[in-house]
Amino acid sequence: LAAEHGDTKILRTLRSVPGIDIHIKNVDGRTPLHIAALNNRVGAVKLLLEWDHKLLSARDNKSRTAYLLAAAKGHFKVLEVLKNKGQDMNESTPKNGWTALHLAAEQGRVDAVKFLLE
Repeated sequence: LAAEHGDTKILRTLRSVPGIDIHIKNVDGRTPLHIAALNNRVGAVKLLLEWDHKLLSARDNKSRTAYLLAAAKGHFKVLEVLKNKGQDMNESTPKNGWTALHLAAEQGRVDAVKFLLE
């Protein structure tokens, strides 16, 4: 819930808990980073990646990363954070080879398309 609502204060508190697993997944196979990216929670995305940048490569049950989900939702500020944290901008879905640009365009996310073309 902290990632979904972008509550960075709670995320910081959780970070100090010994043994906490930020790679935990929900029933859809989504990590807290997926959830923060889906909900356009830029601060939470930054904090989670400071905690562990390996979250960038986590895939949900449909093989989508937080990057691909953010593109489909048009959250270009999240895309910018992910790029700055080392996201591979050419990443694609294993199933059909679609990139973030394909997903953003399919959903009519003009701002995300513009960002991805820069």
